[in-house]
Amino acid sequence: MSAFLGPIHYWLYNKILLQQEFVDSITDYAENKLGNTDFKKTLDEKYGEMDLRPLGEIINPSDIHGWLQERVQMVEKKFAYSITELLKKDQGTLLADLEEIYYQIGKKKRAEVNEKYGTNDSYQIEEIYKELQDLLLDGMPCDHATSISESTNDYILIIRHTCVHHEYWDAIGGDVSKYYQLRDAFTKGYLEELNISYEQIDEDTFKLSK
Repeated sequence: MSAFLGPIHYWLYNKILLQQEFVDSITDYAENKLGNTDFKKTLDEKYGEMDLRPLGEIINPSDIHGWLQERVQMVEKKFAYSITELLKKDQGTLLADLEEIYYQIGKKKRAEVNEKYGTNDSYQIEEIYKELQDLLLDGMPCDHATSISESTNDYILIIRHTCVHHEYWDAIGGDVSKYYQLRDAFTKGYLEELNISYEQIDEDTFKLSK
């Protein structure tokens, strides 16, 4: 199987797995904090259960692109549905609680990078942007959802060209801004020890700065 798979396929699959980790954090919260013990079962029955085995063991070699796209759609739908459903019953602390959970996931992922590659005190901000792009799911590689519009030694500006997530939220009457709220919490957790600030300039422009 490895002969059919290239680095870009593993790259995308790892992003899918992180999105699934986001979904798992929501189901864990629903079951352990809210007492909704069937939440994961309901989600899996509605959208399918993610097989977490290594990519080479499970992918369809005759339709690699289609297989990966189906998994992207699966985790996107699960994320949108789970948040939207929980918010129907809990408009209180749910988002704040999940923001903290996602913040901690971001810190954990940063620690994993440090453990694997070592701590780098001479990083460039563009390198950190690339690390985030290697983690966060923004559709298929051909979607080119974001890019750097301006870069200096001290900051970069990031432009979102298209939102590849809204269709999944719109389909169930959800609010895609909740997705970005949680994703931003993850990003801030990832950046914390690097002393890099993350801010939204306008709806589609974001800034990373030292």
